[in-house]
Amino acid sequence: MAPVKRLEPEQVKRADEKPKRKKVAFVKDTGIDANECVSVYLVSSLEEMQDAKKLEDQGLSFNPEYMEQFVGEDGKIYGYKGLKIDVWLNSLSFHAYADIQYENKIEDSKSEKRTTDLKDLMKKIFGQGLMEDRDAFIQSLSSNSHHIESLIHNVGEIIETCEIHTDKTLTVQGDSGILGTVTSEEIIHLELADPGVKEWHSRLVPLVLLLVEGSQPIEQDDTKWEMYIAIQRELLNEGDTRHKLLGFCIVYRFYHYPDSTRLRISQILVFPPYQGKGHGLHILEAVNKIAVQRDSYDVTVEEPSLSLQELRDCMDTLRLLSFHQVRCAIKPVVERLKQAKVSDNTTLDHSLEGNGKGESSFALKTNSKSRSWWFPSPELVEEVRKHLKINKKQFKRCWETLVFLNLDQSDSQCQESYQILLMEQIMSELFDNSSEKIANGKRVIDIGDDHDSSNSFMMIRTKGSNAGTDGSVLPVPMEDGNGVESREDQLKAVFEERLEEITHVADKVSRHCKPLGIQVPIVSP
Repeated sequence: MAPVKRLEPEQVKRADEKPKRKKVAFVKDTGIDANECVSVYLVSSLEEMQDAKKLEDQGLSFNPEYMEQFVGEDGKIYGYKGLKIDVWLNSLSFHAYADIQYENKIEDSKSEKRTTDLKDLMKKIFGQGLMEDRDAFIQSLSSNSHHIESLIHNVGEIIETCEIHTDKTLTVQGDSGILGTVTSEEIIHLELADPGVKEWHSRLVPLVLLLVEGSQPIEQDDTKWEMYIAIQRELLNEGDTRHKLLGFCIVYRFYHYPDSTRLRISQILVFPPYQGKGHGLHILEAVNKIAVQRDSYDVTVEEPSLSLQELRDCMDTLRLLSFHQVRCAIKPVVERLKQAKVSDNTTLDHSLEGNGKGESSFALKTNSKSRSWWFPSPELVEEVRKHLKINKKQFKRCWETLVFLNLDQSDSQCQESYQILLMEQIMSELFDNSSEKIANGKRVIDIGDDHDSSNSFMMIRTKGSNAGTDGSVLPVPMEDGNGVESREDQLKAVFEERLEEITHVADKVSRHCKPLGIQVPIVSP
């Protein structure tokens, strides 16, 4: 008979013994930055989930940027030490699974912050798209993806197969067509009124809220919403095709009297792993293509970010350079600037060492004479809107870059003349007497808007009269959060910022003019 092994007392486990609980640390709880402790991974298979490090090396993971609207203004999660939340997202269906890990909980009796309910937080962010069972999420990777592929195939309309340049150059569709060597990517149009598309879009909304500052969910029940998606098709070794969603755009279709529409881009997002590769440009090009096909009135963008506005400026400037009427209209403007005869009583003094302290000095004197020759004619503005669907405000913005592109960058006198006109344009936009309403020392200035000029204005407080005897606008002190600042200083800041934007866009555009057969000077960075 085999001997009976005796158990030591510490090895004897009582039947009623409860499992060990997570340790609780009694320390001061200062919170954890929610953006830093959450990592998002785009996956399409179990193999990818098993190698997070590889996904990070491939750039297929990212951190959210705006968790504040979910956790509070301070952007922190409370009650945990060593917290790490890995969110796995199906790269096509965008169902989510959250893997929550932490060393221990923190109890701080003196803290006014309550311990964050992490499961509730994930549910608040991802809604019905959150799957709580890991095995169920893994099993659904294939089935959910196939469902979305079928949805796109059945209700989607392929707008174009975009051309993606491996060297990150831009693709332009204008008089010269689409140019360059490429790999394939499809831009597909969907109607949000379709129940399946609406449900899918609801799982994309969390990423918009996490990655786009100030974003808000749209009203999905409105039948005028459209969706444009960029899909990449990947051929696997087995011969199967795997699809990845690279980014998307939400567009609202406004009625325009009497029988047209205006397309307003409300949301556009290219997921972080795929940014900087031309996908956003292709989506914007597809929206413009649809606008031309439908003969919409124009295309506008709702509150574009700086990066989106820059991308839009580059695209529209290139399209305008491909438009024959625009190229012809630029020539006389450039020739007049080369003569450096803007006005006998207009001067611009701009020196970085003006006050001897390394600070810039700035002075502008003008009699505010009309510069009609500097602007595109109303007839050209209408032609551009009609054929390219670029609205008046955006065209004038691009016009400044178009003129700058065609100037000799080594001609300092010509450059100064251009800067004088640019400053006068800025002053006209902000302080034109014809658009001002003055009451009780306050000045309301209509500044216009991409899509509705009736709803856009800014208010400043003035002291005394601000009109010169010749009708010019003179510096007036204005108050801001940091104290009193002169109008001249504020104008200088706006002018320098705008000139920097023009130079930056011109530099990018000039690199892509040669393939279009357009000869313009190469702008120095």
